[in-house]
Amino acid sequence: MKNYTLLLLGLFLTISSFAQVDPFEFNAAIIAERMKVDATNLEYVSFSVHSEDYMAVAQKRNNVIQQVQSAIQTVKSLPVPKSGDRLKSEALAVLEMYNNIFNLDFKEIEELKKDSKSSYNAMEQYFKAQDKAEKKLDRASDRFEKAQLSFAKKNKWEFEDSGEENPLNLQIKKMNQANEYSRNIFLIYFKADKAHAIFMEAVSAKDKGMEGKRRKMESAAEVALAKLKAVKGFEGDTKYRDSAIKLMSFYLDLASKGFKDVVRVNKAKQEDLTQKDVDAFNEAIDKYNKNIGNYTMKFNAANSELLQKHTPKFGVESKKDKKVKKL
Repeated sequence: MKNYTLLLLGLFLTISSFAQVDPFEFNAAIIAERMKVDATNLEYVSFSVHSEDYMAVAQKRNNVIQQVQSAIQTVKSLPVPKSGDRLKSEALAVLEMYNNIFNLDFKEIEELKKDSKSSYNAMEQYFKAQDKAEKKLDRASDRFEKAQLSFAKKNKWEFEDSGEENPLNLQIKKMNQANEYSRNIFLIYFKADKAHAIFMEAVSAKDKGMEGKRRKMESAAEVALAKLKAVKGFEGDTKYRDSAIKLMSFYLDLASKGFKDVVRVNKAKQEDLTQKDVDAFNEAIDKYNKNIGNYTMKFNAANSELLQKHTPKFGVESKKDKKVKKL
């Protein structure tokens, strides 16, 4: 009988503890931890896009990991209200997903970035790793949203839904979309630019295989131009795409015309050259030297402008993922 009394007392205390935990405050506490992680992630993603300082980028990533680990400990310590077990377990699962993504996936991305410009394959591998990590984060975020929605329904909360997502999460998604768009265009450009660089090196070295490399540059520029013309703007903004089209058109024009003279003059014997040949060679090289810097600068500037336009302002007052009110 004494043991039975203790069991009843234990049950009473458990029920009391559930009653004392406000589901609304419990929900808000979990959201607050998630928002801290999102804010730190936002800073890391923004910084990694614009910076070549690998140590500083790695530190920003470590800041996210520390914030995630802090959130895990905080959420673990939260008392759970009735029907709150699933939200807590899902929140912890999502935070563990974040922990793995930033410890493993984004660390790999930082390593791949160091070698990304060495070849087209290296750049493609780097971009694919970024896409993969960003999609993992999106899935983690969606999982949390579903758990929160389920918890709200169990508590019969009425949504004050503006139709918008959590502002920080929305900013991260928008920035990821802009980055993905930028990467797509850059990868098209990069493949043609590698062919261009190989040809120019052949010119400097007076390589015997110069004509084959000129043809590869012409073909690569033609393919890139066709792909770029099929790309739509990002939310109506076509400036970056258009700057890439102008650069590729410049490559194609030179490769199919002026650079033919460059190859011909380089292959000919000095005594066989006419003044017309020399003038044609000089004209092609002069056209290249006068314009390449301008086209490249505008291409890079348009990319920076696109990314900056969709890089969020830090310190903006954050809101809850979903505003809810108790009935």
